[in-house]
Amino acid sequence: HGLYAFGYYPTPGNFMQMTIDMFAMNDGQAAIFLKTVGALDFVAAIGIFFPILWKSSIIYCIIWGFATAFARIVANFDMQIPIETLHQWLYETVYRLPHGGIPLLLLFLMRDDV
Repeated sequence: HGLYAFGYYPTPGNFMQMTIDMFAMNDGQAAIFLKTVGALDFVAAIGIFFPILWKSSIIYCIIWGFATAFARIVANFDMQIPIETLHQWLYETVYRLPHGGIPLLLLFLMRDDV
């Protein structure tokens, strides 16, 4: 995901559109935002290998993983048809919950008091 967000590969249109819809940004702002979080993805991926950065890196992965999972519902929610919106987008969210759930599990498993 970081390679797409950073722009190494062409950024998928749905990444851009979700960012624009959720944060009321224009295309340029969305591109900068995605490049920033793409770079943070790389920092977190490297940081998990350094004991001093491990906890903050895994917390970033938890927050960003759950945020990207729930972004499907948030970006596409329609107040006029809430049940239909959830029906259409809830499976996309559930499918992506491990993006935040696996780092959360690792954080619990790596606690000092275990």
